[in-house]
Amino acid sequence: MSDLRIAAIRLLCPDPGRTASFYRAAFGCEAAEEGATVALRLGEERVELARTEAPRRADPAPGHSTAFQHFAI
Repeated sequence: MSDLRIAAIRLLCPDPGRTASFYRAAFGCEAAEEGATVALRLGEERVELARTEAPRRADPAPGHSTAFQHFAI
C-alpha cells in the first residue's frame, strides 16, 4: 500500500470568507488558516477555499469550466 494521499481539496469561489462561514455553520468545520487561501478542517480532512472571479461565459465548453465544483463529505 502506498503512503500517497490527497492533502486537500481546493474549491474556487468568489468570496472565500463567506463560503468558509457557511462550511463552519453547516458542517462544523474549524479554521485551519486564513490568508489568500482560507483553509478549513473537518476531522482529518482539509478544504482550501481560493478566490476566483465569476465565470465570464454563460455557456462554457464542457470540461473547461470551474463554474461547477463539488466534493462529498
